[in-house]
Amino acid sequence: MSYTLKCPNCGARNINKTAWCEKCLTPFNPPKAEDKSLDCPNCHHINDYLLDHCEVCHEPLKPGQSE
Repeated sequence: MSYTLKCPNCGARNINKTAWCEKCLTPFNPPKAEDKSLDCPNCHHINDYLLDHCEVCHEPLKPGQSE
């Protein structure tokens, strides 16, 4: 299931359960704890919100993070 989330900072529409705005990297606060997940930018695997790297491809999940 995907939904559109409007960024409160820049107004960009973000699709899926993102933790940060895809355009300006402003962090979002998901409405419920079970919605806290990170979509891998490389393979699109849904990861737990607390992980730093994708469980599948090991891509960094957080903005500005390097391997």
